[in-house]
Amino acid sequence: MTNEDPDELAQQLLARRPSNLPGDLSDILYTDENWIRMKVDVGHVQTLGDGVTSVYRAIDLSGRLMWIFRSPHHRHCFPSRAYRLNEAAQEEAFAVRQRAEISAEWPRVLPVLDGVGAGRIEFEVYPEDGVAGGLAETAIEAFLERHGLDVRHSLPAAGAYGMIEIEPLVAFAIYAAWLREGSPFPGR
Repeated sequence: MTNEDPDELAQQLLARRPSNLPGDLSDILYTDENWIRMKVDVGHVQTLGDGVTSVYRAIDLSGRLMWIFRSPHHRHCFPSRAYRLNEAAQEEAFAVRQRAEISAEWPRVLPVLDGVGAGRIEFEVYPEDGVAGGLAETAIEAFLERHGLDVRHSLPAAGAYGMIEIEPLVAFAIYAAWLREGSPFPGR
């Protein structure tokens, strides 16, 4: 994907603001988060109903618009390319629930990861498994693209396991893939 002119991207973000929300280029910040290089309009912010999650409008360097969710409860932002904010908020809420459910099962996750790492368990991990594991589809695509991998294909679980050092959240995708496979619970 080719990168667009950064000033043009900033102008696109400003043009998307509601008419009653003035702003200028000083509101547009560059960030590289969740594997996505993007411009974020910090002046175009809304707060979700939980009272703590802020939502910003952003655009990646290829010109794709997105919503960025930030919460003091989460280390990374959650990006969504959904057209409407309510659709993006549903994606983010689903992801938060999925990660919480898997985190609550962490004593069951570790033996799966150990089995994959030791070569005792084999299966394929698809990008959709990352979404089922509570990861953002936009971030999954950016991660795979940055590492020269095809976003439409699977990886062997062992290959995905090797990426945990680069991105620890891959563990959630591996566990979701293991659940999808219906594999028996591994012993340690």
